Amino acid sequence: MHRITLNGRALREAASEGGGPGLVCRIVHEGRISECHQLSIIGPARLVQGTDHDAPDPLWLETKAALVQRSGAPMMLPRKRGAIIHVNRALLGRNRSKGTDHPCITIKTMDGRTRYGRAVRFEGPLHLVNDGRQLHCGARAWFTTWAPIEIEDEMSFAEANSSAHAQLTCPLETCS
Repeated sequence: MHRITLNGRALREAASEGGGPGLVCRIVHEGRISECHQLSIIGPARLVQGTDHDAPDPLWLETKAALVQRSGAPMMLPRKRGAIIHVNRALLGRNRSKGTDHPCITIKTMDGRTRYGRAVRFEGPLHLVNDGRQLHCGARAWFTTWAPIEIEDEMSFAEANSSAHAQLTCPLETCS
């Protein structure tokens, strides 16, 4: 099983220095660690939001699929719009500072809707995009996929931002 985390500090430093993408993707597999700034996952994967917000990596991606790491020129992705998945840093920061558990994984679906969840399952290829650009929401690194996805504990922004959902416990076994 591969466990993939994003190094937010390296991402912020690269952006603040005005440079290109830094090494933001850390992959742990069988005790070995490697880093890259572009990654394709060829098969199913699952993005998980843990409940320990003081942990160095409160979100991670799990997969048994093959990985293709790149450090050169940006990947050319299909023109057709895919789903975009990233982390809402404001909600993640609020979880850390106030001890809440707002879902902070943001999913912009292929039909243009924005949804939130605590975990996302991907059925097919998934690409990490970190090419120096920034989405209009401020995300500097994000995943994109054209495969079917399943959002666990799915809700709207208003629901994710409400105090009613802030105290929910993560329904996943891996979040403990």
